[in-house]
Amino acid sequence: MKTIQAIAGIRMAPSSSSALPAASFDANIVDASLLSQEDAVPVPRPDEPNIYSLPKGLNPIYRSLPLVVRLGLGVLSAWSAALTTFDGKLVWLRPLMTAAKQQADTRKILSFIFKTCIIFLISNLALQEIFTPPSRISTQDMITRYFLPSKMSNYETVNLPDGRSLGVHSLQYDSPTVLSGTEKYSALYLNHGFGASSLSWLPVIPKLAKRLKIKKTLAHDAVGFGFTDRPENVTLYRTSFSSEIGLQVLKNSNNNNNAANNNRPVEGTTTETSSSSPTKRRQVDSA
Repeated sequence: MKTIQAIAGIRMAPSSSSALPAASFDANIVDASLLSQEDAVPVPRPDEPNIYSLPKGLNPIYRSLPLVVRLGLGVLSAWSAALTTFDGKLVWLRPLMTAAKQQADTRKILSFIFKTCIIFLISNLALQEIFTPPSRISTQDMITRYFLPSKMSNYETVNLPDGRSLGVHSLQYDSPTVLSGTEKYSALYLNHGFGASSLSWLPVIPKLAKRLKIKKTLAHDAVGFGFTDRPENVTLYRTSFSSEIGLQVLKNSNNNNNAANNNRPVEGTTTETSSSSPTKRRQVDSA
């Protein structure tokens, strides 16, 4: 099979979609009882129809603490910094007032400001982790409770030649504008860079397929990125292992296409359909 391979440069995907992007809803994968739930229905994003908006109730980032809490943290941070910065006897309940009366010292002032910022950031992050943390959810939970990030999304167990298996998320796109038999290449395979995922390619996949006259376009998430599993074995995070995954995803897609073609009715044949009315015959055309 004649295949093009492309490699994405090192870039970070936009935080609005990379932290916890939402996607493809397949009734064969997701529990059908969830179909009636509002949060289990995928809604395409207005700025990128090939990716779904986050399910309701999921938060991809830390949420801000109330303003009153942040102001209180700022005062406590400055108070703590003053206690450890300025010389002399400080009044325990009024360290800032005592420090203000002392002779100005540039080094101490800078040290005071630095300590205040560090104490504030650490305290703020600790409270956010306790009270307003981001949603942490596995790919399996996304599949069973919600949906994957794109209508192109596919999650499968990849069996590698060495006997290992891994749950891999990939994008698989069949171009509707390129007819079978007229494509220039059988497939285009896209690799993402460090810190990104297969979703980084999402906006350009349809355009690339159309321009290059490619019927099938694929891209997978490397181990540790996107929605692919994160095994404990660190050797699985190597580039060579990611290449093995890509080859297996490509092979599985090719096998699925061949199986679909073999099961497709031949043009000009007929099939029987049964119903409450007398048996009828209808013409079946190959897609």
